[in-house]
Formats: sequence, structure tokens, C-alpha cells
Amino acid sequence: IRPGDTVFFDCGTTIPFVVDFIPDELEFTAVCNSLNVLLKLQQKPNCSIVLCGGIFHRKNQVFESHAETSILDGVRLTWAFVSAAGVSLDCGVTCFNFHEVEVKQKVMRQARQSLLLADHSKFDAVRTAHFGALSDFHCVVSDKKIPRSYREAIEAGGAQLVL
Repeated sequence: IRPGDTVFFDCGTTIPFVVDFIPDELEFTAVCNSLNVLLKLQQKPNCSIVLCGGIFHRKNQVFESHAETSILDGVRLTWAFVSAAGVSLDCGVTCFNFHEVEVKQKVMRQARQSLLLADHSKFDAVRTAHFGALSDFHCVVSDKKIPRSYREAIEAGGAQLVL
């Protein structure tokens, strides 16, 4: 992330750790739809925050509204950090909640670089709501326990794998 970038931070438990790595002095704009991510971002003194508000879903701490996609239409994203609950070679990238799908797909299309964040426990798992394929991402960030077949598929698809 560079000064002046506009970055979407998805919901999930992994995303706040990404925010922790951003230097406090970096000036950037963050777009998010999740309470736990908002609470992390507000600790960054040089970060301008755009919150896609609406109905609050307590279970996954996500705000949802029909206006959310309109807000995203007016934003040009440099980066999109997207989380997943399941990653499958056969069934694609999935999450638990249908109300997350439209936003995930929109930011993946709009961002210059879309990054999938998924630890090894998410691989070979399929959840209810499908939102994309591994090949839709420029980069996949995971841990070293990711199965070999996924490492090969990610690299064969032209994405960067960061462990």
C-alpha cells in the first residue's frame, strides 16, 4: 500500500491483522463494511475511512445495505483484500453469507489488485455462497500449510502466492 491508495478491507477475522501491518504514518483511504475492521482502521491516524453502512449483522459483524454498492460505484480501488470461508479447486471461492457476495464480486472487479486472504483451514472447504474462482485474484495470501495442489493451481493461473 502506497500513499494515496484506496483500499477495500473485507470482513473476517484475518483482515484486521493486515491493518496491523500498515504503518501509522501512511496516508491512505480505506473502504470497509465490517465493524471489527472499522475498529482497527480508526487506530490509523492518517487513514480516511469510508464505511459502507446499513443493517448490522451481528454474527459476522458486517453492515449491509442496498446503498453499499452505490457507494462502491463511486470509489476507485487500488487494492481489495478479500476473505473467504472456503476455497475449492472444483467449487471455487465461497463464504457463509449470501449478503456478502455482491460486495466481494464488485470490489474484485473494480480493484487494480485483488488479494484473497485464506489460511490453510479454508482450502478443500466449500461454503454456501459462491463469489469467485481462484483465477479471479491477482494474489493469494495464505500460510505454509496450504495443500500442494492449490499452490500449483494458483501459480499455474498466473497469480502470486504469498506464504
